[in-house]
Parts: sequence; structure tokens; C-alpha cells
Amino acid sequence: MNHGNDRERHELQNIISRESVFLSSSNPDRVEEELRALESIRWRILMRLPDFLLGMFDHLVNRQSSMNDQAQAKQLLEAGRRHIATEDWDDLRQVNMILMGLLPAAEKEADDMRIYTGIV
Repeated sequence: MNHGNDRERHELQNIISRESVFLSSSNPDRVEEELRALESIRWRILMRLPDFLLGMFDHLVNRQSSMNDQAQAKQLLEAGRRHIATEDWDDLRQVNMILMGLLPAAEKEADDMRIYTGIV
């Protein structure tokens, strides 16, 4: 976990320490709970990585034509480009999330969007 912070490393260690218990459990919900916890850690880390945020933004740029509010999408894409130029990753993250919200549900669930939505 090269990019995780101390809290995320601690959460991961807790999951690993419970591994034998939940893998041997007959309750599938227990395994799902642990998988959701792992995915949460993964998602939090990815959302801090500039390369991931840039890739997400580029992907959303290519999806602009399907966004529900074209005027807002255009403004957000311009703002996103400014944030990239100034390396303001927190604001780019927010722009990406708003742009995601402008996509129709079917677009968010598309196979090529799964890496950016966290939907598996």
C-alpha cells in the first residue's frame, strides 16, 4: 500500500488479521462487508492520486456529449482544465464528482466507467 496513509494501513491490517475468520464464515454477508471495506480503502486512495484524477477527467471529457446539462458540463470542464494547470487536485476531484453526477445512470454503469465509479 504505497499511497495509503496511516489510517488506511491500519484498516488494511485489521482486515488482514480477520481474514481467516471471514473467509471460513458460512455467512456471505460477512465476506461482502470485508470486500466493501477493502474497496472503500482503495477508492479513498485513488481519489487522492493525481494520475487517477487526470484519467478520470479525460474520461469524463470524452463523455461530455451524454451529460444531462451541457452548459454546466462545459463550465465544469473549463474549471477542471484550470485546476489541472494549477495542479489543484482537491478541486479537480470535486469537479470530477459533479461531472459524474451529470451522466445518465446507464453511462455510470458502463463497463469502461467502473474504474471511476467504484461500481463492480
